[in-house]
Amino acid sequence: MTRIRQEGVATFCILPLTTARRRVGVLAFARLEHVTYTAADVAFLYEVAKLVAVAIENALNFDDAQAAQRQLAAERDISGCCSTLIRAVKPTLRPMLPRHR
Repeated sequence: MTRIRQEGVATFCILPLTTARRRVGVLAFARLEHVTYTAADVAFLYEVAKLVAVAIENALNFDDAQAAQRQLAAERDISGCCSTLIRAVKPTLRPMLPRHR
């Protein structure tokens, strides 16, 4: 709070950035003048905060989806390499395996 005052901020409003699934942070509005936020001001800022929260959550979900796609691609590559290796060694190993009847 002292740091905010040192920067010359006289009035501020801090709102949670919350979605239906999680809290993603806070959004702060500050003014250099001493003013009183009206109920209408706070209601409007709250609506802004809700939109920002959804945008942040969408961005986080996009990042998560991209990471999952990269992981799946890596696992698919490993699986492909394993399949190729099995096909390559199968003819050599087949004579060594006991016959299943």
